Amino acid sequence: MFLLFTANLFMAGISLADTPPPTGKAGIYDKIKTDQLDKLGEIGLPGEGDTQANDVLDRVAKIIKYVLGALVMLFMVLIIYAGFKWMTAGGNEDNINSAKKIMTSAIIGVVVILFSYALTVFIFNILLTKSGS
Repeated sequence: MFLLFTANLFMAGISLADTPPPTGKAGIYDKIKTDQLDKLGEIGLPGEGDTQANDVLDRVAKIIKYVLGALVMLFMVLIIYAGFKWMTAGGNEDNINSAKKIMTSAIIGVVVILFSYALTVFIFNILLTKSGS
């Protein structure tokens, strides 16, 4: 159940990215869109002249985030496997110790991946804002 929940969260980020707007009220949407674009034209966008570099950085950041998300899912599967192994050990100390080692390593892996995810987000936010100004 937990694995399905985690997979659902990971896949929601993929499936909802760049979803086009509903087309039922195109006239209203077009008016809002052009009004917003006019306002942005007056204010000015950061990095207007260098959108290609921002696009490349944005794509690289998304790829890194998806890879790290997939690795977190892999480590969650390892945690579930270790828990199953521990529960079915039947008192055998070797199996229990093996399950503990797997679980400890998997939890350390999840923590390392979460820190690397935070570092990736931080660095790419800095890069995107510097290339935009």
